[in-house]
Amino acid sequence: MDLHITIWQISLVLAAVSPVVMMVLVVNRIFYIRLRQNRLARADELTMKVLTYLDDEDMDEAWFDSLRGRDKKLLGSLAGDLLRLVRGDNRKTLINLLRHLDTVDRQIMVLIKGNQRDRITACANLAHFDDEKVINILTKTLDDKDFDVRISAARSLADLGRIPSVDILISKLDASTGLRSRALGNLFRDLGQAAVPELTAVAADIDQPEQFRILAINALGQIGDYAAIDPLIELANDPRLEIRAAVYRSLAVLSHPVVSSVLPAGLRDTSWEVRTQAAFCAGRVGALNVVPILIKMLADNIWWVRYRAGEALYAMGDVGLEMLQVVAKEQTLAGESAGMILAEKLPAAE
Repeated sequence: MDLHITIWQISLVLAAVSPVVMMVLVVNRIFYIRLRQNRLARADELTMKVLTYLDDEDMDEAWFDSLRGRDKKLLGSLAGDLLRLVRGDNRKTLINLLRHLDTVDRQIMVLIKGNQRDRITACANLAHFDDEKVINILTKTLDDKDFDVRISAARSLADLGRIPSVDILISKLDASTGLRSRALGNLFRDLGQAAVPELTAVAADIDQPEQFRILAINALGQIGDYAAIDPLIELANDPRLEIRAAVYRSLAVLSHPVVSSVLPAGLRDTSWEVRTQAAFCAGRVGALNVVPILIKMLADNIWWVRYRAGEALYAMGDVGLEMLQVVAKEQTLAGESAGMILAEKLPAAE
């Protein structure tokens, strides 16, 4: 009986407390929304003031000196957005203003003590200030426990042209998941032509994890430097099928005629994944030397291979189109594949 009374009393207490808790949550939400609205409104005001300053020669920095600390902090958080709005002399003027307002030091402090979102923003903002103390803090941030903060720091270092090395990036940035792998791959790509020798070395290093080699190979194609073609061709015989497939994928992006010489081996590869990528590459390059092989591939036992072979033939212009039309008349798997490609492509071409 006592237990029932106790349960009843607890239920009454909870019933009484629930409306109070709900009210507190509602008030907190209203306060948060109001605070956010005020912050956005103030950000708009500061942005307009900065743009006015850039266009008005009579306005000096004194107005900004009178800002409260919270406004200077807010202005610092807007640095990246503001700098993307201006070019040329106005950009230099804005950078000088932001330096005058101690934006660099404030953003470094945010990077050290802020929450994840603010720290990522701070990394992006610091990418506009090529100072040694900025480079040092961004380099140190490569060891941060949060991957998103680390990749943001690495991207800022890349924007400043101060990446230590590709090997250091690999050691600091774990790419074990799909999203992380994509982020690191994009970073490799954005390193540009200056990183081609290092990326080539990573791609060829059999001691590197396969995922990093593939990211490097993909980046070599996306960067578009023909200096990567010969090293990539050498990797077309790699024992790992994922490496070979990645090589043909990148060679397709580069689309240089010299690639034609390595295509026969790829089109005859024992792995259907490699044959598919090689066929796509043949179409991009326009490799007429492999037309006979592509025709045979229309009867491959893998649908994707047949489809890519047909697409490659169609991409080769009149020669490929004529071959597809001839094969399409056959009552065979190859004829069915050719007919499918023609039915798909010809209406679009008309």
